[in-house]
Amino acid sequence: MKILLLDQHSQLGRAFSELLASHPDIDWSGANAEQLLESAQTVEERIKEYRPDFIVNACSIGLADSESGLAKSHVKKVRNLCRTAKTAGAVFVHISSALVFNGARGKVFFETDRPKPKGRTSRRLVELEQAVVRELDRHIVLRTGWLFGAYGQGSFQRFLGMLESGEEISLDEAIDGAPTPAADVARVLLAIIRQLDCGAPCWGIYHYCSSDTTNSRDFYETAMTMAVQYSSFDSAHSAPGLAVDDSTNVARHPLLDCHAILNTFGVKQRPWRSAMSGILKTWHQDKSAQETVEVD
Repeated sequence: MKILLLDQHSQLGRAFSELLASHPDIDWSGANAEQLLESAQTVEERIKEYRPDFIVNACSIGLADSESGLAKSHVKKVRNLCRTAKTAGAVFVHISSALVFNGARGKVFFETDRPKPKGRTSRRLVELEQAVVRELDRHIVLRTGWLFGAYGQGSFQRFLGMLESGEEISLDEAIDGAPTPAADVARVLLAIIRQLDCGAPCWGIYHYCSSDTTNSRDFYETAMTMAVQYSSFDSAHSAPGLAVDDSTNVARHPLLDCHAILNTFGVKQRPWRSAMSGILKTWHQDKSAQETVEVD
């Protein structure tokens, strides 16, 4: 089995590449977001040369959580990639987000519900899903919950940066969702791909998020409580009851029903709290290693 991963340096891409590296029976290769953004043709040539069985697009979801966001041109490039994947005979696995929905607080969305995007990023996410579904019969679109992890430059990393610098962070319990560790999504991706590789023709859209729902205040206060064991977080402050600081860029993530992925692939949801300590430890170690390299 051969897997081409786009983008191997994003939050989810790092988690998935680490998981793939622990499975010697899988032949995999990666491409970074810069290659896709600067020249989709380069990636298309890579696909034709490598001839993967599966192409995993973790690039779009990474850009959606970045400060730069998703550009209109990105949709066109992904559409072209889908056409190349079809020509190469590869299954296209696209990672999307619960942000394609815009519903009342506490409402749970199913795969069959019609997306109702709010804002530019949400509209781009819907356009990307539509491009994948229209171009390919053999596809998987996996919508995830409130994605967070140790790597990348997303909202969780920006929050940790504020926390480390001792900035006062305001939190709003009205912003809710099901925080989902990137490593957990990587586990789910591999489980799906393994079964598809065995011939299960289970194409379509699926939902996955953690089993625990919470609000942003509880989520970030849990992170702060666990983070105090690291000296770099000693100066953290919290101001409960206020709106989230814009620099954290946290959006409300609608809740996803995950029965379809359980019934089809046997994938069970896991809680996010048990993963938080390990994520904070990895982030701290990775940051310390980068600072050491910069000093040297």
